[in-house]
Amino acid sequence: MIRSAFLRKLSASLLALCMAVSASAVLAFADEEQPGDTTGLHEQQTDDETTGLHQDQPVYSLSVQATTDTEQCYVGDIFKVTLSAVNDGNTDLTNVEFLFEDSQVLTQETLAVGGNMEKTIKLRADEVDIGNGTVNVSFKAAELADPITRQLHVEVLPAPAEQEQAPAEQTDTPADKNPSTGGKLTAAAAVIAAAALCIFIRKRNKK
Repeated sequence: MIRSAFLRKLSASLLALCMAVSASAVLAFADEEQPGDTTGLHEQQTDDETTGLHQDQPVYSLSVQATTDTEQCYVGDIFKVTLSAVNDGNTDLTNVEFLFEDSQVLTQETLAVGGNMEKTIKLRADEVDIGNGTVNVSFKAAELADPITRQLHVEVLPAPAEQEQAPAEQTDTPADKNPSTGGKLTAAAAVIAAAALCIFIRKRNKK
């Protein structure tokens, strides 16, 4: 009896100990997994919120280019300047303008995302441009805080001097050198021809 009661108490104690150990293991496993899952969820939410904020934020950007069709010309020559712009932001731009020396050369009310504008202007090189052939252009949009400026340089040279053309060489003839002699020779030839004609006519009449 005493032995059976002791065994029952021992079995109950062992069972209680096993249950306590199992419960501790489950709690420890849960404590290890929960922080990782929570961190991953937090990071995902943060990324989603950041992405949404980036997508909603407008970006205004205008990519511009200015080129000339020559690097050197003379006074009086006409050269071309080509201006172009592309809206490479994520929002439409309004009141886009091209300006040459503060004078408007092209305007567009709305330039959609990915849209482009282009304008070619013709300029004449003047004497005041000699040694200082500078072309100043700028691009504006209502959404841009400051205009975008570009400066082009074309070397302007003085107009080449007109070359005097030398008179063509003429071949002199004896008659040209002495007009009177030429006239005499012509008269003599005419007399000889007339005499020969008279002789021919007389001979023919005699026959």
